[in-house]
Amino acid sequence: PALDVTSRPKLERRWLRPQPNPSDMLDDWMRRFQMGQRSQYRFGHAFTDWWDKYGKDHPEYFAVPPANGKHKQPYPKPDRVKLNIGNPDVTDRIIEEWKEAGKPDNWNVTPNDSAGYCTSAESCGLDLPDVFKAEDIWNSKAPLTRRYIRFWNQLITKMRVFNPNVTISTYAYQVYRNLPPEPVKLEPGIAVGMIHGYTSDDRWKAWRAAGALMFLRPNWWHVGGSAPHLPLRYAGNHFKMAADNGMVGFDFDSITGFWGTQGINYYLIARLSARPDLSVDDVIAEWVKGFGPAGPAIQEYLDYWEAYTVKCAFPQERDHSQDPNGLYETTAIKIGVYPRSPLGGSYILMPYLYTDEVVNPALAILRKAGAAAKSSPVHAKRVKFVRESMGLFLQQREVVRLLEPKTRKPGESTEDLKKAITKWRGMRDEFTATFGKLYGGEAVPEPLKKLAEDLGDF
Repeated sequence: PALDVTSRPKLERRWLRPQPNPSDMLDDWMRRFQMGQRSQYRFGHAFTDWWDKYGKDHPEYFAVPPANGKHKQPYPKPDRVKLNIGNPDVTDRIIEEWKEAGKPDNWNVTPNDSAGYCTSAESCGLDLPDVFKAEDIWNSKAPLTRRYIRFWNQLITKMRVFNPNVTISTYAYQVYRNLPPEPVKLEPGIAVGMIHGYTSDDRWKAWRAAGALMFLRPNWWHVGGSAPHLPLRYAGNHFKMAADNGMVGFDFDSITGFWGTQGINYYLIARLSARPDLSVDDVIAEWVKGFGPAGPAIQEYLDYWEAYTVKCAFPQERDHSQDPNGLYETTAIKIGVYPRSPLGGSYILMPYLYTDEVVNPALAILRKAGAAAKSSPVHAKRVKFVRESMGLFLQQREVVRLLEPKTRKPGESTEDLKKAITKWRGMRDEFTATFGKLYGGEAVPEPLKKLAEDLGDF
């Protein structure tokens, strides 16, 4: 029958960040899943320009280093410097900037990223009854959530005098990720973007119980490098839990472009956001159905990598262990890599975690999938897409292996590394020509750029 339906997605913000240069193809994909927003809430590091604006005339606005003289501002760099949030002048300056902007209904006050937290008596007074060593505070080794909740509560209370409808936005991240053990309450109107792992259901529920407006802002897709890292049920079930427990919106950083090895990660979250009535297994079944007669083998392939992903137990954030006995952390400690930094560590560990012994059974499953799809050109091309993505990943693994002298074989040199990079680029260009261009620019992962910066031309 004829229908006339007007509707809108339940979530105010629905965003999967594309990077680095999305193509029309990716824009179309995003629109199909109703990515977009109608939200007033804004997030992101809010004080990245404060040092340039106020550092010279108002050094008292900024975090006070420990008294040992080892540290100087701006630390670690001007756009990451922290504030002396115990100083009332800082609160007043934030409010003045908000007034100058017209006293909007939402104001972003998310702290800058990384280390260098304030050790002043005023800021430490916000920690009481907790008392921490100055070096631990400065080096991000002390839990400072109590400090920041008091600061946010004071700030929004003062702002409400001028606009009763005002809200503020911030992240729950790093040293202000976990709530203190005793119950705490946030003033109404504080929107919190949770940057955390997919095994943190209790943390999410605790922040909601404290009164936060909840936004999901994960970095999950930076974990695992370009490998088939597929925490499907962990991630999908956590997303559904969040949606059932007060989630107002989400902002994922980022669609990193590994469609052949990790594309189902992107599809799973996009589909659950558009169709919250579906289960995680429903969405996986949809993906598998897309491979036609090869579907059963593709299901076996996904199950294989999901089980291995659980076994690896990559940390989901820096200093946020999933399992200290998992393959990632035990391997990282064994080879001397800082184990809880999964962004760069995921690449460094690829030759150790994704050995031929691990990869070959998965490739055998893909051969079985290819044979099953032989009579159907459309489905055969989809299997080929996955298979050739694995080949591209394995060549990138080879680049990483040759980057590290410890994993080079006798007689291998930087020249072999340069040849491996050239081969990898050629494979990538051929892959793009065959399957289409999802990105407008050259997507070289930032951790790999840093690992190879001494080569000059990566």
